[in-house]
Amino acid sequence: MLKDLTTQDEHVLVTLYDELTVTDAADLREQLYQKIEEGHSWFIIDMERLSFIDSAGIGILVAIHKRTKERGGHLKIRHAKGPVYEVFEMTRLTTVFDFE
Repeated sequence: MLKDLTTQDEHVLVTLYDELTVTDAADLREQLYQKIEEGHSWFIIDMERLSFIDSAGIGILVAIHKRTKERGGHLKIRHAKGPVYEVFEMTRLTTVFDFE
């Protein structure tokens, strides 16, 4: 998984590419937790170029969502489509996350 992180004020735009799997999940979690510790509390996760996500990837997003909410922030998922969006539907997380 390749990713771009762009920050502005409290906001972080995370653009994910290819696949988000157990292989990459811990690295992404650490980077996003670091951003939260630096004071960022609003995250946009752009999945337009993401083709696959597994349960570890979903778990990281749930953890980040929980941490941002605890700090008065927000996590929004942008451009999830096809098989990636279907994973959110199957796990009923479409009612948890804010999709754009």
